[in-house]
Amino acid sequence: MNTLPTIPAPDPSGPSAPWRDWCLAQRQAKALTWSTPQFDTVATACLGHLYRDDRGVYRNLTPATAGGAGGWRRVHTRRVEALIAAGFLRGPAGGWGPVTATPDGIRAVAAWNAHQPAPRDRTSREEGETLPPLQEGEEQARRAREWAVKEAAYKKRRAAEWAAFEERRAATDAREANDAAYRQAAGITHPWAKAPEGWTAGDPVPGAKAPRVVERHESTERGHVTVYESYDDEDQADEQPPTPTRPALQPSTVTGCAHPAPRVRQHARPRATTPRAGSTRPARPTPTRDHYPKPAPKAPRTGWGSSTPGRTGIAPRRPAARPCLPLPAPQTREPLPPAWTSDTLDAA
Repeated sequence: MNTLPTIPAPDPSGPSAPWRDWCLAQRQAKALTWSTPQFDTVATACLGHLYRDDRGVYRNLTPATAGGAGGWRRVHTRRVEALIAAGFLRGPAGGWGPVTATPDGIRAVAAWNAHQPAPRDRTSREEGETLPPLQEGEEQARRAREWAVKEAAYKKRRAAEWAAFEERRAATDAREANDAAYRQAAGITHPWAKAPEGWTAGDPVPGAKAPRVVERHESTERGHVTVYESYDDEDQADEQPPTPTRPALQPSTVTGCAHPAPRVRQHARPRATTPRAGSTRPARPTPTRDHYPKPAPKAPRTGWGSSTPGRTGIAPRRPAARPCLPLPAPQTREPLPPAWTSDTLDAA
């Protein structure tokens, strides 16, 4: 392709199909959000001048012209890879080869040339960010189909998981109902008691006895009502617990009335004998504990390496007395002559 594609303006008096394509190109050009270097890269691929070398570097082949020689100008790698991911370019299959423009890329360049939208101001780092595909293009339709397949698989998996959950919940409800029936049949009041393995509602409770058949008879004698119970089965009557009896009554020595026998504590303990504060009662002497063996006295440690002498009974070592130097003889003071007395001195 030697020239860039474009979309001619439709005839105002012509059919409506060109106008619909023209309006679609206008919406597509507005939704591209490209910068000028991004448009130049796709336009270079449309002209067939964009290549990738053996080292994975993208270059723009500038053909030789009458004014100068051609060359290989390097193109930003992240910019090209972002355009390839958006479906505008197609890279070579091997290491080296040309980078061609897809039908979406050719349509985008044609819409850009027809409507000339305002380019975005992007840095080289921002040009490597994810780009949206062409509106109503082939890449957008492919992504929609892929998303529909994933959504169908997701719905199928969720339906299977929900069916399994409903099955588990139904089994749990049936098990809880069976446990409730077992507790009611066995007379168990514990709310979390479980039924035995293999037991179902209507089966006999393991270890339970047949219900008793009791007939109650009442007779009135001397104004009292006495109730008699008779059983159809003698074994049932034998299994009845004995009737609790009250302790025998003993006459009191004070009033002569009958009172219940006193209850004796089985583990009675004597009270504390320590007198309280302010009491004049002497305290109970503490018993001696002679039954405990007394340890034998330890022999005192002697010699070098023993502990402090004062604690083991050894006299401490004192240094020998040092010799003292002789003191000088005291000097005697000569007495004053008898003539020199206090009176003589006062007179003088």
